[in-house]
Amino acid sequence: PVEEAGAPEAGAPEAGAPDAGAPEAGAPEGAGVGRGGEQATLPTRALSAVLPAMCAACDTQVLKIVGVVLQFLYHAISFGVEGSVSTISKKEAGEEGAGEQGTLSEWAHMLQSVCKCFDIADDGAEIQLLKVLLLAVVSPTFHVHGEALLLVIRTCYNIYLGTRSELSAAVAKAAMKQGLSCVFQRVEGLPVGVSPQVLQLDGVDRDPMVKQAQEFLQAVATSAYGEGGRGEGAQLAGAVGGGE
Repeated sequence: PVEEAGAPEAGAPEAGAPDAGAPEAGAPEGAGVGRGGEQATLPTRALSAVLPAMCAACDTQVLKIVGVVLQFLYHAISFGVEGSVSTISKKEAGEEGAGEQGTLSEWAHMLQSVCKCFDIADDGAEIQLLKVLLLAVVSPTFHVHGEALLLVIRTCYNIYLGTRSELSAAVAKAAMKQGLSCVFQRVEGLPVGVSPQVLQLDGVDRDPMVKQAQEFLQAVATSAYGEGGRGEGAQLAGAVGGGE
């Protein structure tokens, strides 16, 4: 059920904590294993029905409310919810030559609302937002293309430029690199359901911020594909990235 898969766990860190977006220990076995896993994906239609409410929650820009939404979306995509976002402009969504604005999908509205959350000046919220955005790009079941992909990259860049946190800046930079690397790997023929290669950042052994950014990338990859990288027998409890 959506309520069980997406609801924050008891005792989970609030959005203001630096590791707010990290996977929690004790998540069900097989969670986040992508298309190759044995578990059923979330009921996408049921989830789509609550997206307008989640958009409204993001629009409040209230830290605790936004934190719950970001955590829910991270779990939903990890558990294999299916979705696709390409167009985020109503003009582009309309029929060519019709001269009318088209209707955006629920996921397009959701992505727009989520990306606006970069305005919240909180380190934990920034990390959570970056985790959701990168997971959406690398996920084997959720697809981000075109305008939507540009919006994701631009949001990561805005966080990199505007954050007051060295950790958020390092993670945003790593997320941009990993997201673009994933796109090019798929263009070059990476099979569906196989995890993109996780980038190895320079300076991991010298800079603690870079080290945490590296753990962030590994955590997102593990959430999407599992430890084996092919969606086989993974669990979120073994993910790296819940650093202090």
